Formats: sequence, C-alpha cells, structure tokens
Amino acid sequence: MEKTIIVLQGTANVGKSTTLAKLGRIMLAKGATSTSNIVNEPDYHAFFNYHNVVIGLRTYGDTEEIVKDALEKFKGKCDIIIIASKRYGATVNVIKQFAKDNSFRTFWSAPHWREGNKDQIDQLKEYAAHHYDKMVVDIIQGNL
Repeated sequence: MEKTIIVLQGTANVGKSTTLAKLGRIMLAKGATSTSNIVNEPDYHAFFNYHNVVIGLRTYGDTEEIVKDALEKFKGKCDIIIIASKRYGATVNVIKQFAKDNSFRTFWSAPHWREGNKDQIDQLKEYAAHHYDKMVVDIIQGNL
C-alpha cells in the first residue's frame, strides 16, 4: 500500500468538515478503532486503526497553522492521512510540501455540494462520506 493523503478542499461552508466527520463515524461503525472519543463532535482530529492501517483524520483545515499541526501529529504514524483544506494558498502549499518530503501521494477532491433543502444536503454529505470510505478501503487493498 502506498502512503496517501486524501485532501477534501473547498471554500468555507461547503461541508468539508461535515463530510469528513461523517467518514470517521462510518469507519467506526465498520469496525475501526480510534484513539479519540470526540468523533461525535462536528470537528475533530483522530487516529483510526482501520483494516490494520493507521489513518489520521482532521476534519478541519482552514488555516496554514491547523494543517501544519495536523500533519506534524500524523507524521511518521499514519499510512493514510485525510484532511480538509482550502482550495488554494498556504494550506495547499503545506500539504504539497509535506507529501513531497514524506513520500506521500496526494488525492485532491472537492466536496459534494448543492444548495437547498437541509435534509438533502445532509443526505448528500452522508453519501460522500461513504464514497471516501470506499476510497480508503480501495487504497488499503491496493486497488487505488
């Protein structure tokens, strides 16, 4: 398995954190263990053991300092890192440099988004979180 960073990047208030928070809860429901008991919070960072792979998940990443902090905590401990980021600027640059310096490949993704009915938006974020779970499993199994 290749070390991988999955970046969910976007502007403010498009559901990056919501989607990633749901992802952590999905992994727990599917048998992952976590070092954190805060995964029911809207924003969190945690380590997960999932299919015998260590995954670092930071649901928020709106500033350079937040992203740097997460990557430093995950450095040397994680096979997969999943993090939110802005679409451009310092947060993106920090992730690119970290990936280069630590031999991670990087998958860049945008959040699923639609305006309108809150229930449908929540349903869409849940759908997206399941998509990221499938991506993680495919990475672990060497299919991606």
